Amino acid sequence: MRLPLFNIFDFPKHKNFYEAIHAAGPVGAWNLMKVLDALDQPIYRANQPDVDNFDVLKARALDFMNAVPGLDGFDKELHARSFAGYGPKLQFESTFINLWMKDTETLFRDVVAVDGRRHLHEAASSGRGVIALPLHLGPSYAAIPMLAYEMPTTTLYNRMNFDEIRAASFPDLDFRGIRLGSTSAMRSGLTEYSRCWGPSFVCLGAGGQSAQ
Repeated sequence: MRLPLFNIFDFPKHKNFYEAIHAAGPVGAWNLMKVLDALDQPIYRANQPDVDNFDVLKARALDFMNAVPGLDGFDKELHARSFAGYGPKLQFESTFINLWMKDTETLFRDVVAVDGRRHLHEAASSGRGVIALPLHLGPSYAAIPMLAYEMPTTTLYNRMNFDEIRAASFPDLDFRGIRLGSTSAMRSGLTEYSRCWGPSFVCLGAGGQSAQ
């Protein structure tokens, strides 16, 4: 399966390319990436397997929505297109955020807005650690390491070159990863929980990246 041009998995392999994009600043980088992404999308879609291409995913989403009572007032076509295009959009937005992970001043001033810090720290104030369950909404690949800017975080992940991404994007964060299937996830998660006893997060998610 061909990945879209901008994807988090290939980020560590193209240091010079992303350094050049980073040099354009957040607005310039976003606009440049959007131009390149628009050129790549037809190529990406043409090389998707039949079971996972845009039209099949859109049709599948429409079938599910048509089977659910009470959705007639919604623009099903719009939402089906959004669902079918989520994978590349997730990769694009996560890659864009990843550009600024080591540039925290720019990251928090110009790239992301973080809401709900109070709830985060209230949950951790019990001293027993916290389990976070991230959803596949928005740039979810980038959402989990964002927790590590607040407190030590451990993530469970599936099918991801985690160590390479961490070294390239956020080497100084107290952020660790456990690959599903590499060891006992429960035992490793409890070990990390003991290491981080106090204000810490263990995150659980799905797909490419998750957290315990």
